[in-house]
Amino acid sequence: NSHYFSIFQFFNFSIFQFFIMNITLQRINIKGEITEGKLVIDGLTICDTLENSYSNLAPGHYRIHLHKCRQHARKMLLLTPICNQSPIIDNCSLCKRLHNVSLNTTMPRFCPMLKPGNGIHNRRDGSILVGRRQCQGLLINTRKVFDALYARLRMTCKRNNEIIINIINA
Repeated sequence: NSHYFSIFQFFNFSIFQFFIMNITLQRINIKGEITEGKLVIDGLTICDTLENSYSNLAPGHYRIHLHKCRQHARKMLLLTPICNQSPIIDNCSLCKRLHNVSLNTTMPRFCPMLKPGNGIHNRRDGSILVGRRQCQGLLINTRKVFDALYARLRMTCKRNNEIIINIINA
């Protein structure tokens, strides 16, 4: 019986293994205010990215959380440093709700997240915009690309798995 129990424990543990999704953001072009990159999951390029060079995140590893954003009035993909998770999330309660939020609305505080939007000019909130590159500094199909990425990452979070993004400069 004890042998049977240990086998059961082994199988029970292996069924509920912890899975970490690793995403890589490869910054490929930095010119002035514009930082362009590619988002890669499992070796496949998923989409193009755009960041403001003056307010982007430092290279390194970050966790992606689904967190209720007051500005967007929905759960968004928030990035927090692995070494310290709390400061950015605590700042969310300080944001005032805007009633007219569009794709290019900037956050009132530094709040790095993956989100739709087609341009980064005057955006100093640390956001990483996702979409398809049209030309330098411009993304198209941002809502479609974001919704597909959001659904994939939401399912990963729903399964209690962790999402890590590694940001690499060119």
